Formats: sequence, C-alpha cells, structure tokens
Amino acid sequence: MKTACRYDAATSFLPAGTAPAGATVADAMHSKITEFPCSSSSDAAVATNAAQYRRDLTDGPHGSVYSDNSKRRSQNTRIWVRKFLNLRDPEEPRPELFDVRWKDSEPKVEVLALKVSMTCVFAPDGTTEPATLLQVLPATIVQFLEHGKALVAYDDPLHSHRFLRRSVLGILQRVGSSGSGATTAGASTNNSTGSGNMIAVHAQPATDYVLGQILDASALIGAARVTVKGRPKKKGFEGVMQRHGFKGGPATHGSKHHRGPGSTGAGTDPGRVLPGTRMAGRDPKQTSTVRDLLLLGVNLKTNALLVKGAVPGHPGKTILKVQWDRARQQHLELRQRLAKVAAEDFLQQKKGRAT
Repeated sequence: MKTACRYDAATSFLPAGTAPAGATVADAMHSKITEFPCSSSSDAAVATNAAQYRRDLTDGPHGSVYSDNSKRRSQNTRIWVRKFLNLRDPEEPRPELFDVRWKDSEPKVEVLALKVSMTCVFAPDGTTEPATLLQVLPATIVQFLEHGKALVAYDDPLHSHRFLRRSVLGILQRVGSSGSGATTAGASTNNSTGSGNMIAVHAQPATDYVLGQILDASALIGAARVTVKGRPKKKGFEGVMQRHGFKGGPATHGSKHHRGPGSTGAGTDPGRVLPGTRMAGRDPKQTSTVRDLLLLGVNLKTNALLVKGAVPGHPGKTILKVQWDRARQQHLELRQRLAKVAAEDFLQQKKGRAT
C-alpha cells in the first residue's frame, strides 16, 4: 500500500501527518513542503525513496520515485517540485507591485454635450477646416461608482420627467436637490439636478472630485484632443452593399444584377439558408466613437465647444459624451515629437550623403 510522504527542506523526511517536535502551524506554512508517493510506510523505504528523490532533483533521472519506474512521471514530478520550491517567501518585499498603474488612477473626465450644428472655421494660414459646435450640458455628481465612474444628473432640454421615482429623489437629496426643478421640454433651469436624467461618466481619479461638483466646459481647460461618443444617425432598411460592403454586380454589358445579394446558399446540401448569412436589413442601433479630435475652442460663458471634424448624431437631438484622456493625449504628443525628430534626422542624413 502506498502512503504519502512529506519532504521538509528545513527538517528532514517525515511521513505524512507527522511533524517534528516543537514545530508550529506557522513553521509548517512557511517551510517549503512537498508531497510525493512512497512504496512503503517503513522507515527504510522512506529513506530510500527520499534519497532517490533527491538524486532526481539534482543529477537527473537516474530512477523513479514510483514503483513502476516510469521516467515520464518522474520528470513531471521533478518539474512540479522545482516550481514549488522556487516560490518566494510571502513576507519578502516586492517593490514591483508599487509600480503598477491602475486604470482608475489615470486622469480622465467626460462631459455631456448636445450637438448643435456643423460649420467651418478659418485657420491662421487662411485655410478652412470643418468643425462641429457642441453645447455642454452642466451635470452634477450625485454618486461615485466603481471603475473610475461617477453618476451625474443633468437637465436634458429634449426629454424631461414630470414625476420622479423615490429612488431618484433619494439620490438627488444627497446633493441638496428636492427634484422640484423638473421642467417641460425646451425649458431651461439653473438647477442641473431637477429633471432626474442620470448617466454614468468617467471622473477619475475620484480624489479630484467631490459630491455635488458640476462638470461643465471648464473641465476641458487645457485639453488639446478629445474623444466623442454617441449614437449615429439611423439609416433604416439597408441593402447588402451598404450594410455589409458587398461589391455588387457589373453595371454595364447587359447585366441585370447590380445591387442584389446573389445566392444565399447551396441547393440539395444543406438545402437551407444557414444561420448568420449576411442579408439586407435594418442597421443596428450602436454607439459610434470618434477618437482624438482636435479641440479648436472652449467658451466658458456659453458652455460651448468647437471640435474639428464631424461627430455622430443628429444636430440638435443627440447628446454626446466628450472625453478628455490626459494620458492618451500625452502619449500622442510624445509620438508626434519622436516622429518629428526622426524626420529631421533622416533629412540631415540624406543631405550628408548628397554632399
């Protein structure tokens, strides 16, 4: 009958379930202990198997700790024991853990903005650039959430709540609002927590913000590039060329197949249309993200933003999230500087070869 034996690097080889005199539970936990099977429970067999096991760990596979002399099982056991014995002491300091940067600690903030319209602006060199005008909606922090997010209440000029739930009123009372500022659609109010519209936005690190703080256009002072998220315009029912990017058929030479989907499967086998076949249909309602847009201007008096390029959504109807990630902006600026230096070095080397 095989019994399990235990190897203690600090003491000696002992049968399983026994401990040296004066040993405590803490000593057993901190000592490097490994179990391996023995062919007998006698002391002589334990000593023989222990010596053989020690030779396998140091000199190589001279034998096997198993009675069937299986080299494969001996090698697997030796590798497992080496991994176990190489573990460090749990009380040993690990300075590399202090260098970990958690995502919740990276500076990042989001504000809510209403898409107003698109326009164009003149650059200092006289060229025109497309731009989008956004109206920032002041939002009040009413609760801090996990993963660097905060729950904010804002006044939506398009959708207002005439009656508020008690759960919403309880959250609003944390920042001193009774919810009596609910207004009709199109009206404005100075209380940004009155309408009961709530959404989660990034406000990290949480130590830089307090409960009841208002997030408006002033939160983007110093930003050079922003990321805009929102729901795009709906296209309704789309064909396969617009929905999935099909090439389509020939346009001339008597062809009558221009924008059709073509065949949807085989005939006899499998004799059906397989699930997931790409066909025409309605475009799903998903969120679109436009990254690293240049922030051309910020107006603190009117809470207006001017970003370069186009953003998703309908003018005057879509509420967007404008995010400023400082770590990403610093990374992009560093890449631009390195690319500029590399281009200058390349030009100098090219001039040197020409001369």
